[in-house]
Amino acid sequence: MKFQTELHSWTATKDNVYYTWEMIQRGAPKTQIQKSITELGVKDVLNQAVTKILKENQDTKLIFKINKFQEEKIQELFNPFFELKGFDGHKDTPVEVLHVVLLGALKYLYRDLISSLSIGKRDESSLSTMPETSN
Repeated sequence: MKFQTELHSWTATKDNVYYTWEMIQRGAPKTQIQKSITELGVKDVLNQAVTKILKENQDTKLIFKINKFQEEKIQELFNPFFELKGFDGHKDTPVEVLHVVLLGALKYLYRDLISSLSIGKRDESSLSTMPETSN
């Protein structure tokens, strides 16, 4: 297994996302694209949504608009953070704050809530107020 030892470059990350887009446009197999995304460590959710529309949608007007964007304003098919002047997604993102502080606090609050319920109230109906996540 090869480990990444040098710092990530924001420019290289953008280039890698554009590279995966080009693979998709050339009609590369899905497994090859997924392997590339994993190896490069990049995943642009907006880009993936657009790709899904192109592959699965029958709305020709929407597909025409996407193709026009690709020709004229390709950067609008990608994460808008890529175009922020002076922003470096690797240096300017408080990942530790998000994962350690915010998500950690939520985890403990949820654990305390569940442990405070009596065994009889821990059935599914008592958790029906929990928000659903979309995957």
